[in-house]
Amino acid sequence: MSEPFNFVKNTKSFICFVLAFAFASLTTLGYNPTVKCRCDQSSKLFYVFEIIQDEAHHYFHTIHVLSEYCAARIPGHGTHVFAVWWCSSFDDTEPFDDEAVLKDFWLEEQASSEWTIQTHIFNRLEELKKLTSYPEWLIPSRTTKSSCLSLLLAITRNIS
Repeated sequence: MSEPFNFVKNTKSFICFVLAFAFASLTTLGYNPTVKCRCDQSSKLFYVFEIIQDEAHHYFHTIHVLSEYCAARIPGHGTHVFAVWWCSSFDDTEPFDDEAVLKDFWLEEQASSEWTIQTHIFNRLEELKKLTSYPEWLIPSRTTKSSCLSLLLAITRNIS
């Protein structure tokens, strides 16, 4: 939270404030360079998203909003889900593929992406599957394979 000040009496702080905004980059001011607003022939606004994956650039032309979660405050994080078409670039927005869905969200720098978390979960499940594929003679007769699986799941949760 910033502290209020009297810009008439404290001109140095005011000048520093104006210069900071005047010379800040758009990214520093909070603009996302991978999203551009465009206008079609009927003057309808839409967005074009650039997604860079494995050094390949993919562009998506938004059709309409499917879901929107607005942040409760200015520095908060909102999530938008759009119906989109693939397009060639920011400037060539003609669709060339089927409709798809794009989720736009703000991810903290230190946070793992959904893809990373899901990959980790599936890898752990594969490890667990290998652990539970013992021959039947190794499993004691009074316990079932499902109770062993429950025990392994409990152990796995405690390890991670």
